[in-house]
Amino acid sequence: MILESDVRSDAASRRTTGPPIPPGPGRPTRGSTRHLGPVLASVPALDAGPLGVPILDGAGLGGRLGVALCLSGAVEVSQDGVDTVLREGQLTCVDGTRPHWLAALVPSVLVVVGAEHHRVGLPPEGTRGMTAAAWSGEAGVYGLMADTVGCLAADLDRLSDTEGNALGLMILDLIGCLLAEQLRKRAVEPAGGRRLLTLKILCHVRSRLGDANLMPEHIARHFGISLRYLQVLFAELGTSPARWIRDERLSRLRDDLADAGLDHLPVSVLGEKCGIPGASQVSRLFRATYGLTPSEYRRAREAIRESAGRSAPGAHAGPTTPVNVGERVKCGPESR
Repeated sequence: MILESDVRSDAASRRTTGPPIPPGPGRPTRGSTRHLGPVLASVPALDAGPLGVPILDGAGLGGRLGVALCLSGAVEVSQDGVDTVLREGQLTCVDGTRPHWLAALVPSVLVVVGAEHHRVGLPPEGTRGMTAAAWSGEAGVYGLMADTVGCLAADLDRLSDTEGNALGLMILDLIGCLLAEQLRKRAVEPAGGRRLLTLKILCHVRSRLGDANLMPEHIARHFGISLRYLQVLFAELGTSPARWIRDERLSRLRDDLADAGLDHLPVSVLGEKCGIPGASQVSRLFRATYGLTPSEYRRAREAIRESAGRSAPGAHAGPTTPVNVGERVKCGPESR
């Protein structure tokens, strides 16, 4: 049995602060890693050992905002001066933009899902105070997240592209809900209240991206705030309302174009589904953002997927583990 006191007394010896550690005990074994639309998911297994590991980097999720579920075993998670023992069925949040460490106390299996900060709607500084905390995955939105990502351990490689994209959007919303729940506890702080409102706004916008008439003015009116205040909220994300809507629509379109199961649909139909009407406008915006027309992007998908499968940490090449080909285009909202 692992005692909390035993874990705390050995915390210093388990944590490392130097350069990346070499393969060995404590490092994630090569497991499944896959893009699910806007989310990257990984199922690392760790051997017990005294070395701490930057789990998001080891799982190929570096720089993202991650949520980890402990499927089995027990691990210590450390970030922002907080040390937590994560046990079976518990969740935690880790921010890949800052140093973070994880040490397996016994052989353990995790499911880690990560999304880029601008897609979640929370800047890196907004996650301080909520990382490396153990959350029970038994009830509420925490239970929904645990049930949803827990299934990925067995089904990650079995999902079709279409299923993966849909599930990724669901997980993205759940990550937002988890963080919103944490922010509610700190809503008395001005910054916490603003970020909570931002998460609500982004969830509202994502559910209405297909409406080509969605405008910042409509969003501000829906939430009873001024257009200027809406712009202030998005400025904290380094963008504007109109630009965020455009980038999210293009990201959604890119995910659909990466889905071989949607090849029977014309690009114009996929564009309208994402709120971008007109084939010429779809082609112009997509090329300006990703450097390829939608048709060129589709044709290049298989070659890029094979290249990504060979180079991505923990990824399996081949059609059973699709890779979001947009990650290989070095331009656009994801790379700014």
